[in-house]
Amino acid sequence: MTTVIVLTIAGLLFGSIFGATIMQAVNNVAQSINTFLQNLQSIFQGNTGPFPIGDLSLPPTPTGTLPKLQLFLTQGDDSQATHLTTVPQNESPLITFWVKADQGVNTTVVLVLTRPDGSKSQFGSPVETNRDGSPLNCGRWATEAPAGDYQMDAYIGGTVVSEVTFSVSPRK
Repeated sequence: MTTVIVLTIAGLLFGSIFGATIMQAVNNVAQSINTFLQNLQSIFQGNTGPFPIGDLSLPPTPTGTLPKLQLFLTQGDDSQATHLTTVPQNESPLITFWVKADQGVNTTVVLVLTRPDGSKSQFGSPVETNRDGSPLNCGRWATEAPAGDYQMDAYIGGTVVSEVTFSVSPRK
């Protein structure tokens, strides 16, 4: 019984001396975690960064002269095929997007697609151009694209260095 009383008194003394400090420390940790989670959510949604575009944040533009790039689309995986400006809606999943830089240029490019409704989003992951000057396959739509007018922009940092406009014609 004496042990219980001694432990209870020791607990009360410890709590009264250090309780406020411990509670403040726990509160600070909880606030830090909450702030971190809010910032993380903002970053994932693309709302943080110097150049927000919808659900995308672009890094600052590098200094110096930016390279000129060519952005185009073809049917299938042949970069030498005819460059398209109109795509039938039912064939849109067959269309490949390409970016080409001059020989000797290797730079990271972010593609941003503007849809017919005006919304913008990043198309695929950032890509690095081929140093040998050959066109780089940037991918294709996974599903049939809605009909309408589109624009694809190639960004280096926050600067558009190339664009291509095209239309997806509705099914007949």
